[in-house]
Amino acid sequence: MIDMADVKRYYSNLINITTTPTEVVLDFGMLTQEHHEQKNAEKVVSVVLNPGIAASLVNVLGGAIHEHTEKMKKLIKEGKK
Repeated sequence: MIDMADVKRYYSNLINITTTPTEVVLDFGMLTQEHHEQKNAEKVVSVVLNPGIAASLVNVLGGAIHEHTEKMKKLIKEGKK
């Protein structure tokens, strides 16, 4: 288990992904209102993964998104009653 007490958290609304034969690089950025016209973003953080861990991330992230979507559907449905 990862101790999350001292972990820095960042907000990102933009991602760029590049790959090499041995790495998957996730560059997270922040696109602000003033940047929308320039199509330029402030780079927040880069995460470099090996392909195996990147594949695991895809599976875990897909499951988390599915779970979130199902919860939201349930809340919306309950709100319409």
